[in-house]
Amino acid sequence: MHCLASACFPAGLVATLLCACVVAAKGDKADMVLHNGRIVTVDDDFTIADAVAIRDGKFVAVGDSETVLRHAGPGTTTIDLAGKTVIPGLIEGHAHVFGAATAALHEQVPPLRSVEDVLAYVAERVKQIPKGQLIRVPKAFPTRLREERLPTREELDGVAPDHPVLVDQSYAVIVNSRALQLAGITNEEPPPSDTSIQRDARTGEPTGLVRGGSRRFAALAPKPRPVTFEEQVAALGDLLHRYNEVGITGIVSGGVGTEAARAYMELHRTGRLTTRCNFTCRAGSADDVLEIVRALDDRDLTTGLGDDMIRIGAAKVGIDGGILSGTAYLATPYGPTGIFHITDPTYRGDLRSSQDELRATVRRAWEQGWQFTAHAVGDAAVDHLLDAYAEVHRESDLRPRRFQVIHADFVSPEGMRRCRDMGVVLQCQPAWHYKDGAALSRVLSADHLRRFMPLASLFEAGIVLAGGSDHMIGLDPNDSVNPYNPWLGIWNAVTRRVERGDVLGPDERLTREQALRMYTINNAYMTFEDDIKGSIEVGKLADLAVLSDDFLHCPEDAIKDIRAEMTILGGKIVHPQ
Repeated sequence: MHCLASACFPAGLVATLLCACVVAAKGDKADMVLHNGRIVTVDDDFTIADAVAIRDGKFVAVGDSETVLRHAGPGTTTIDLAGKTVIPGLIEGHAHVFGAATAALHEQVPPLRSVEDVLAYVAERVKQIPKGQLIRVPKAFPTRLREERLPTREELDGVAPDHPVLVDQSYAVIVNSRALQLAGITNEEPPPSDTSIQRDARTGEPTGLVRGGSRRFAALAPKPRPVTFEEQVAALGDLLHRYNEVGITGIVSGGVGTEAARAYMELHRTGRLTTRCNFTCRAGSADDVLEIVRALDDRDLTTGLGDDMIRIGAAKVGIDGGILSGTAYLATPYGPTGIFHITDPTYRGDLRSSQDELRATVRRAWEQGWQFTAHAVGDAAVDHLLDAYAEVHRESDLRPRRFQVIHADFVSPEGMRRCRDMGVVLQCQPAWHYKDGAALSRVLSADHLRRFMPLASLFEAGIVLAGGSDHMIGLDPNDSVNPYNPWLGIWNAVTRRVERGDVLGPDERLTREQALRMYTINNAYMTFEDDIKGSIEVGKLADLAVLSDDFLHCPEDAIKDIRAEMTILGGKIVHPQ
């Protein structure tokens, strides 16, 4: 007998389930049929069907309920959706899931919404960490604090006079006096070539702002509590289940190293992996693009190797900093601004690779058969990357390789044209627009503000746009750094509403169809998996989510509150457990 026990499901879904009580199975019939719903297929025509049938982990029929129910037989689990909306399983296009999962084993950082919150967090850590050891505030951005600034060196000194303190902005840090002293940063010392130490114009004293070179403070940090491999695996599995709760069935994991890869593989080996995973592998250098993936098992790996659950993706490098710390490489200067502590009127951000180095790395990736991607936020950084891509494209058609740009917050009209002509896929994080748009609107020039995440323009230019979060720290879908709730990103893409303000860039709104494509078929296309997932079509992997609301017709502001009442991966229910 195959019945869905009501105790396993939320109250809102219990009434929609029809238990199929049977006594025997028939091999050519479906394992599961979902019917009497709104099946948003996200196929080429964006077809809306009534029902879908699944057998052996794949879709075997999609269409009207009467026809699809003919695939039901003895042994088929039949679910009456009672009009509920079903979509393809959502795909997270860029996240650091392993890092977020394992960081939570050591400490779960509360949401930091103000300078007062940051100082209170530091004061609490003072009670827990011995004097002389580093207190690190992970991933605090001035654009997300109420005051639109970070604590000053003096404010950090006030709550932690005997501890070195570092407030991490990813590509820049604010440190206190004790940290400067222990790191040997003095009034006279010239900074290393990869580090910019801001100094008071009158006294020459370091202000506490350091761009790049944060590793100089790493030796001051206390050694974290050792965790076992199984703890890492369990934490990763738990976070992936949280992803399932918002309808995610696939992820593109950014910058995967050996430790993370082994954890994912262990979940897969033991049948506990509940999302499909595509590994973006950080390239070690221009001399050896394959450095990180060779470490996995001493074989030459390349893009596409793997199976339906774990697959090797693109090789990755970093080109500039980030817009949330004022280090993204822009075409024109930022101009003096308090939020990022920029005093040099000519400062355009940080460029982290020469054109010669980048071209050599891109060419090496091409020759080795790799797909390639790079972190490039500013428009000048994107152009820098596209210049390297263009050199290869002049000799060989780049389009079949689907090279990418990660983030691409700012793209010039000429950059859009080049992306289209070379078939370059752009990854974006709409939640950044939501979280940071209000602050950036008071920092950026009018020209750059118009270019900030121009989603509609990118679609109109014929560019494949993939959606993600860049999730780094935290377990909550909305309060994490960065929020991994895809419905928040989809809602922002549709409304262009920001967290502390109204609508920013209304002309760049997407339709609901376009926004859903970003998190389904476009992400599958980016990883060469659009032939097996990303839409509900016969022959594709049976990944789907039953939604708590009608995505296509609910009020706009209800989109961000949508959750998955049921998530199915390969024909198996992974949420609720």
